[in-house]
Amino acid sequence: MSSADDRKELNPESAEFLEKAITENYHSFRKKSTAMLRNPIDAEDAVQNTFMKAWRYQSNLRDTASTYSWLNRILYTECLAISKNRSKHASIMSDQQLDQLAIINTGTDNDFEHWFIETILSSLSDHYRHLLVLFYEKGFTANEIAEILNLEPKLVRHQIAYARKLVKEKYLELADDE
Repeated sequence: MSSADDRKELNPESAEFLEKAITENYHSFRKKSTAMLRNPIDAEDAVQNTFMKAWRYQSNLRDTASTYSWLNRILYTECLAISKNRSKHASIMSDQQLDQLAIINTGTDNDFEHWFIETILSSLSDHYRHLLVLFYEKGFTANEIAEILNLEPKLVRHQIAYARKLVKEKYLELADDE
C-alpha cells in the first residue's frame, strides 16, 4: 500500500492530534534517544523513524490518552533496532567504554578482560544490556532510566538486579570453562 493510499484512510482529527503530540514531544524524544544511543545522528534517525511509524500506523492507536506511551514504545524499539544494527558492524562496545564499565574486574590483562566482559554482555538481550550500560557506564539512576524507557522505577530496579544475576551466572559459567 502506498503512502498516498495511507493518507486517504487517515482520520483528520487523529492526524491533527498525532501531529500535535509529535511536535510537543520532539525534544523529549530526542533527549531519550540520545541517552540510549549516545550518538546524535543515530538519535535523530530513531526519532524520525518513530514519527514515521507513528504516522503510518496511527490507526492502531485506539486511545488518545496513551499516545505518549505508544510513541515512547516505538522510540524504544527504534533505538534497540539501531543499536542492534550498529553492533552487527562493530564490537558491542568500544575499548574505552569497556574500560569505564565497572561490572567485573578480573585483575587480568586488558585484552582478556575486554573479551570476557564483551562475551558476558553479548549473551544478554539488548534490553538488559542497555539497562546495564545506562546504569553502570553512563551513570543514570534507576529513576532516570525509568523515565527514558517509560517504565516504572521499581520495574527498572528489578530488571537491573535480574540483569546482574544473569551477568553473574554467565561469569561463573565462563570461569568454570577456563
